[in-house]
Amino acid sequence: MIIDNDVKPWLLVDKTRRGLGGVFYDKEAHALKVTNGKVLAILPVRDDEDDESGIVPPEALKEAAKLAAGRTAVLCAVKVKEGKATLHDGRSWPLLTEKFPDTEKVIPNAAEWARPARIRLSAELLYDLADAAGACGKFGHGVVTLEFNTDEDGDACAAPVRVTTGKASAAILMPMHFAPQKDKKASEVEPDCATCGGPGGRCLHTGGGAKE
Repeated sequence: MIIDNDVKPWLLVDKTRRGLGGVFYDKEAHALKVTNGKVLAILPVRDDEDDESGIVPPEALKEAAKLAAGRTAVLCAVKVKEGKATLHDGRSWPLLTEKFPDTEKVIPNAAEWARPARIRLSAELLYDLADAAGACGKFGHGVVTLEFNTDEDGDACAAPVRVTTGKASAAILMPMHFAPQKDKKASEVEPDCATCGGPGGRCLHTGGGAKE
């Protein structure tokens, strides 16, 4: 399988809990799935024809990323076959035999939400803001609350987001919000940008601009 070298699924494993100590390669879903019981990440991959589903040790993925970084590559490769994960340099790790949780039970179906809301934020800026406001310190517990307004369509308004950490009286984050493509037929709606995920024709990569 081929993996984007920007992703780091090993950060979410929990080796102290049975079933959560590895990263599940789900060939049928063309994805890596990893959870520590509190968060879940599903990361798309490109399959090789003879790859097989299995739980990959995090060390194998970490070493594959190091190999790719050494070649300044943006993709890394791991062969998952015959009960082991093998890298380009020949090193291999046996797949884990424990049972991975059924993640399909916890993935929300947005189509069933009564009032869905969406907002785009910079993950780096949110972390920096939370850290500066004390949420990531020894006694900060790493918890923040986001408060934002939504319009009549349930989309988040292009207005500052209040970030409450318990220690900062006013922590504010500006949203990265793009105007929706309203009043267009389905065939006229441009696909989301492959670079940033913004609505097609509205982000900087596709010639549009952020909503004022």
